[in-house]
Amino acid sequence: MRVQTGGENITIVACVNASGTVMLPPIIIYRGKSINQELTMDGIAGAMNASSPKSYLNTELFRMWMGRFVMLAPPSRPILMLLNGHASRMNLETVQLSKVNGIHMLRLPTHTTHLYQTLDVTMFGPLKNERFN
Repeated sequence: MRVQTGGENITIVACVNASGTVMLPPIIIYRGKSINQELTMDGIAGAMNASSPKSYLNTELFRMWMGRFVMLAPPSRPILMLLNGHASRMNLETVQLSKVNGIHMLRLPTHTTHLYQTLDVTMFGPLKNERFN
């Protein structure tokens, strides 16, 4: 989810299961080379805070997140993970990590997440409408 806060964009990567239960704390990606610690002081417990030049999820951050997912996800496998179609964060190491750990990644077709709205309506819609406007 992309959110604009005070003129600055951030990205929030969230993970929920089919019943709508949050599976692990999100990764919050701020714009820049480093994170202003004031932004994280009253943040979400257990959230992973990171930064990237444009506040986008990139290959390195996704690999780190996937490592955390493998450790914190329930032990029953296989797991089906739905991802948006953006391929820029995929690399061989991440794909191998998911395969070895019984995680099947299904990428939705590029530029179609607004049609599927996997989390936009149920989770992110209320957040965008109430909290950040």
